Amino acid sequence: MMLRSKGAKVKAERPRATYAKALTLKLDQERYQSLKMAGIRTGKSSQQILTEALDGWLARVKKLTYLIN
Repeated sequence: MMLRSKGAKVKAERPRATYAKALTLKLDQERYQSLKMAGIRTGKSSQQILTEALDGWLARVKKLTYLIN
């Protein structure tokens, strides 16, 4: 049985992610609030939302580059 003080946060166990680089992203207040609200509405982390958005953008750029060449 694990005891914890009132209000103490307990981190969920997650498998260790393997990643190549960490990245700092600076957002203005409006974008930050929109990202946080999107996370709350969808149940996704900022990391998940931004990774999905980047993957979509990279796929579009790859397709565009293929069409140009």
